[in-house]
Amino acid sequence: MCSAPASRSFDEALADALGVGQEELASLDCVRERVTGAYVRAGNVVASDGASDGFIAEFDAMRLRFNERLENHFAEQSKVLSKFNIVFFGRTGAGKSTLMSAFGELDGEAVSPYGESDWTKVVATTEWRGCRLYDTPGISGWGRRTTREELEATARNAVKIADVVLLCFDTQSQQDSEFGKVADWVTHFGKPVIAVLNVRNPRWRHPARVSSQTVRRNMSKSVAEHAEN
Repeated sequence: MCSAPASRSFDEALADALGVGQEELASLDCVRERVTGAYVRAGNVVASDGASDGFIAEFDAMRLRFNERLENHFAEQSKVLSKFNIVFFGRTGAGKSTLMSAFGELDGEAVSPYGESDWTKVVATTEWRGCRLYDTPGISGWGRRTTREELEATARNAVKIADVVLLCFDTQSQQDSEFGKVADWVTHFGKPVIAVLNVRNPRWRHPARVSSQTVRRNMSKSVAEHAEN
């Protein structure tokens, strides 16, 4: 009988993932050097062909603008590829910030103190064990405190750079349409997704707290139906 392979630790898997990111970063750096070198050589050709001083100055200005954009893009990619990026999405009040605080072993400051909806106003990041966690504003709350267009652009970019997306549901008011836009982004960028169900009844996992078997069955059935959804 074959024995099951030993499971890899989280840290080992993370190290491999970050190693792939560093390889990609090195590849991008080579491309950056080739493109920058090509621009310099093109400038030398322009100068040797006797172009006017005005044209040479315009070409140099264009080259500097391109180099600046290229450097900014490379710096952004360096930041993204240096971490494993986990993005949390969910309807407002579904428990995204609570889940992220549990992941990151935070002090709970980002969690709404009285269950207030739309508590998270911007995409916030937290460093955790070589990962970068992204908390996003609640989906049904988009546009209440910041323009919907601005939040959607920021959230879409978070999905774009994510290594995995956590879609957070709860056992209250699930709607088929609430993740439609995020689902489109996830599909477009080809991102892996994990669905997380926040069960709001704290007793369902503690049979001793519920004396009636019928009530326990009903609670389990309700959770199973939400999970199936």
